[in-house]
Amino acid sequence: MEHTGSNRSILDSMRYFLRFKDPGVVHFAITNQCDSRCSTCRFWRHDEPRFVKLQDACSAIDVLYESGIRLLSITGGEPLLHPHLVDICNYITRKGMMISYLPTNGRNVTEELAEDLARAGVNIVGISVDPLHSVKARRTREIDPVQIRDAREMMEAQGLRTYAGVLLTNHLFPLSDCLERIKDMGFKRLVFSYPQTDEQAPYQASGHHPMLDLDPIYIEEAVMQIRRAKNSFTIYNPDAMLDDLVRSYRGVPQRHPCLGGQRIYYLDWDLQLRKCFAEPDTFGSVLDMERLPRGNGTCTRCTQQAFRDMSFVLRAYDRVHSIAERIWPGRMNIGGSEGNGTGLLDDFKVLFQLYVGGFV
Repeated sequence: MEHTGSNRSILDSMRYFLRFKDPGVVHFAITNQCDSRCSTCRFWRHDEPRFVKLQDACSAIDVLYESGIRLLSITGGEPLLHPHLVDICNYITRKGMMISYLPTNGRNVTEELAEDLARAGVNIVGISVDPLHSVKARRTREIDPVQIRDAREMMEAQGLRTYAGVLLTNHLFPLSDCLERIKDMGFKRLVFSYPQTDEQAPYQASGHHPMLDLDPIYIEEAVMQIRRAKNSFTIYNPDAMLDDLVRSYRGVPQRHPCLGGQRIYYLDWDLQLRKCFAEPDTFGSVLDMERLPRGNGTCTRCTQQAFRDMSFVLRAYDRVHSIAERIWPGRMNIGGSEGNGTGLLDDFKVLFQLYVGGFV
C-alpha cells in the first residue's frame, strides 16, 4: 500500500500505524559518510566511504518485512548523502512499511529532494540542531542556523513534518534560552538525544568530549526543565524514560528494559544486524537470515535514546491495543502485553502525544 507523507493527516497516520501487529523496528544506517564534523560524533572520521547498494538494501528490506518489521528509520552517517536514498524510501513504503523517521544535519536538503521524500512516504524528518550556535566555544557542530531553518522550511513546504534533534550537553542551561533559539528556527517538535561516550560502540555517533561530562545533579535538573518545556513544545521523550535517564546517572537500575534484539535492531551499511547501537557483536548478514533472532528484551545496560524510548512506546502500543482487541475482537488482532509497569492512562497519554505530535 503506497502512501505519501505530503497528504497523510495525523488521523491517517493513526489508522496506518494501528494496522500493525506487534510491529518491529529497525534503524537502518545506509552509509557511514557524513559532511558535518560534529565534535561529539565519530562518523565523519571514517576513511573508507561505505554506501549500501540499492539492490542489497531492497533484499534486506524483504527479509525485515517477513520478520515482522514494520517501522524503519533511515539513518547514517548522513543518509541524504546516499545516491539512492529516495529509491530505498520508495521501496520501503511500497512494501507497506512505515519510514518512522529520517535524521539529517540539514546541509543537503533541496526543494526537489524534500518533494521526493514526501512522495516516498517519509513520516517525519529530524534535523540536528545545536541550540548554542551563538557561543562558538560551546558548539557541537558548524552548521549555520539559517541553513537549518531553510532546510526545515523546504521540508515543511512539502508537507513533511520536522523536529529539532538536540543532544544533551553540559551547556544547555538555561534550557529556556535554547528553546527560544529553536523556536526562532520555526521548530514545534523536539527530541532530546541522550549522550553516549562509548567509543567502542559500532554505531559511531558517540565519543568522549568535555561537553558530555554530565553528573547526576545536572541530568536531574535537565530532565526537570525538559518536562516543563512540554507545556510549550511537542517533545518525543516519554517522561518515564527521562526518569530512567536520571536513574542511570545515579547508578540506580532503570525500570524499563530495552527491546533491542527482540523488537528493535540496528542494521548497518554492510547489512550486519545487531541488537542495538551499543552491541559490538553481530548476528551476521541479514541476507543470510530467514527470520530475525529474538532476544528476551530485558537489557538496561545503556541509555541509547532511539532504542530506549522506542521500547517504551512499543510496550505502550501493545498494551493499549491488547485492550482494544478485547473491546473489538478481531478488529485489531494484537496480542497481550505486560506493558511498561506504568498505569494504562500513562500509556494512552504517551501514544496520544506521539500521534497528535506527528511522530507516528
